[in-house]
Amino acid sequence: MINETALQILLANKIGQINFGKIWRYMNGNNLTAEEIFQDNDILKALKIPEESVSSFFSCRESAYKIAERLQRGGVRLLLKGKKDFPEQLKDSYSFLFTYGNLSLLNKRSCGFTGSRKSTKEALRVTAKLAGEMAAVGMTVISGYAEGVDVTAHRAALENSGGTVFVLAEGIFKYKPKISRDLLIDNNFLFVSQFSPVQTWAKYQAMARNNLIIDLSDSMVLIAAGKEGGSYDAAEKTLKKNKKLFVLDFMGKEPAAEANEYFIKKGGLPVKAETAKLKDIIEESKVRYIQPTIEEYIF
Repeated sequence: MINETALQILLANKIGQINFGKIWRYMNGNNLTAEEIFQDNDILKALKIPEESVSSFFSCRESAYKIAERLQRGGVRLLLKGKKDFPEQLKDSYSFLFTYGNLSLLNKRSCGFTGSRKSTKEALRVTAKLAGEMAAVGMTVISGYAEGVDVTAHRAALENSGGTVFVLAEGIFKYKPKISRDLLIDNNFLFVSQFSPVQTWAKYQAMARNNLIIDLSDSMVLIAAGKEGGSYDAAEKTLKKNKKLFVLDFMGKEPAAEANEYFIKKGGLPVKAETAKLKDIIEESKVRYIQPTIEEYIF
């Protein structure tokens, strides 16, 4: 069942992950209803909830009911922090998620992929090879469902009998199909969104989505990044979060990979693009981190 109260709160204007989390914690910690909180100016001021959120909360009650019905009919779940089905690795940074598909994919070893939409055929070939090999050994491939590298990684995982997680930069009602539905079966995919179901795509959301990809992944592979943009942002955040970042080295032959050398110098683990394979990632990780077993290879 979809929690309609939670849905009504997050549908209100300017209620994102942070504000929802503050309201939800205060509600449950003080045994109050959402209506009581939104009618108490002192509480709203203490929680720093924007004024625009208050009027919109009360006006979206009917839409929350209709959206909840639609979510339930479509098999979409609203996961709330503190509940048993909320991903353990996200509990410190997120207060709600919308998901559709197989949640158990989040419990497997995983690797995230990021790369420019302008990547060449060679970069996409390497993407498909690495993602396919990872899927074939039971890893979950995670990416952001953008054209180019992301979609290539998702498709390669599915074509190699593996599982993949599509992390959306919009609401779960608003994404557009980019992969044949014939590849999606009951247990090989999961769509995840950190936004309201009716939220349309926006650039800032794509950047925020990068955090979720990284947080869900045990490590990240940078296929190609320019000197700015989403892939640059994802690579930078990966290093800041102290997660392993494998960076393809195209030896200057990939126009879309202008920043790859920079991230190698910053601590990314280089993988020669021309001959890249999963074994290379295993060996590079063992050399740099002196890990004793292959089981730990990219984690």
